[in-house]
Amino acid sequence: NAETLKKIRNFQDELTSLRNPSHLVVLDDDDIYMRDLDGIYRFTPSTNSLTFIDGSTGANKSTMAIANEKIFAAQGSNLLVIESGKDAVSKTIAISGK
Repeated sequence: NAETLKKIRNFQDELTSLRNPSHLVVLDDDDIYMRDLDGIYRFTPSTNSLTFIDGSTGANKSTMAIANEKIFAAQGSNLLVIESGKDAVSKTIAISGK
């Protein structure tokens, strides 16, 4: 609970397949995205499902941003756009530099 800081639920067993998770973004109670060594995963607490986001392999170990219910993450010299509730990268934007 963000107001009381009281733990409501534990998800340790559901997330054991993650390898060194480093970043987390929360769009809503049932749409949580995590970056680990493989790429980006979407966790859905209501079903306890962890789904790899196709096209996110090698996502940079850097902060992911949220705007207009979309997630933006770096991947080498690309910017990945992931839409809420989707299991694949929606768009890849090439950028100069890293």
